Amino acid sequence: MRLTIFGILAIAILSLTSCQKEDTKNADDLLIEAIKNASNKQYINPDELPTDTRIILETDYFDNYVDEAKKAPELGYEVDMKRVRGSKYGEYSQVYFDLQGRELKRGKYGKGDKGDKGDKDCFDFVYPLSYEMPDGTTLTGNNKDEVNTAMKAWYMAHPDSKQKPSLQYPVDIIYGDKLITINNHEEMRKVMASCKGEKERCFYLVYPVTYELPDESQVIVNSKKDSEAWATIKAWYEAHPDVYAKPTIDYPVDIKWKNGEITTINNEEEMLRAKANCDDDKEKCFELDYPVTYVMPDESEIVVMTNDEIGWTDVKSWYTAHPDSKKKPSVKYPIDITFEDGRTATINNDDQMKRAYEACD
Repeated sequence: MRLTIFGILAIAILSLTSCQKEDTKNADDLLIEAIKNASNKQYINPDELPTDTRIILETDYFDNYVDEAKKAPELGYEVDMKRVRGSKYGEYSQVYFDLQGRELKRGKYGKGDKGDKGDKDCFDFVYPLSYEMPDGTTLTGNNKDEVNTAMKAWYMAHPDSKQKPSLQYPVDIIYGDKLITINNHEEMRKVMASCKGEKERCFYLVYPVTYELPDESQVIVNSKKDSEAWATIKAWYEAHPDVYAKPTIDYPVDIKWKNGEITTINNEEEMLRAKANCDDDKEKCFELDYPVTYVMPDESEIVVMTNDEIGWTDVKSWYTAHPDSKKKPSVKYPIDITFEDGRTATINNDDQMKRAYEACD
């Protein structure tokens, strides 16, 4: 049987899959480039994609829908995706699969065209939300599903549109355990930038949680996605436009650590200590030797003599006096640490602290 040049290339590429991991990534890069550059790609119905491909699209790319699907004979598939959820509504991306339905992954030699999986923003929107579409119409939804359905219907009715919709400001977001109002695109860009650098939290609130508003009224939030409760809080601030103090948690509350343990937090200083003790995916194998000096967001310094409720009193008082501050205090170097095996070390900067954590692995 006579093979096309693409067929020969495909065989050569697929033969690399038994090589080392880096070679496999490079093989995927080559196959992606071959599919992208194939002149004989054919449009197909998404239902004609391999079963494995459809499963990956439905599970890993749940925030997208298939805009177009193409098959490059003897090579694989190119799938054009459009984002229909989160802060990236309307963004395009492409995903590539081999003939058996395996997703092709870019190696270190590849560029761009990364599929936009259901990557999570580090915040949640408070509904209702409104978007202005490229044709000037406005879509409004009272929950995520309503917005997704309306957005998907609009783009399916306008298949040639490449322009993204515009979120209508102001909007409220739930950032961690805080309710924050975003007034314009610039403020949203700053939040999104913080998401890119944000590490995974080491604990989460256990709902229901009661929030106390500045007039001492209370709202019970049954889950992070309790749109009705969050809308009630949003409505309160709309009715009190001159009030800038944020709602506060009515303690005690429970938090769930990544390892599944539940801890009861009785006040704000205990919450601050819990946040300070977070070190993402790494287990901490040492303790700070107190007293420790902390630099507050306004550059003032507070000496914490002991790691207990009394020791953190001044830090709590600072945040009580600065209710809008979201930034955590930073350690003033040098500090001493003691490892679990009794060894001690002096830490002079963030790089040395990072290496100390890495030594715990």
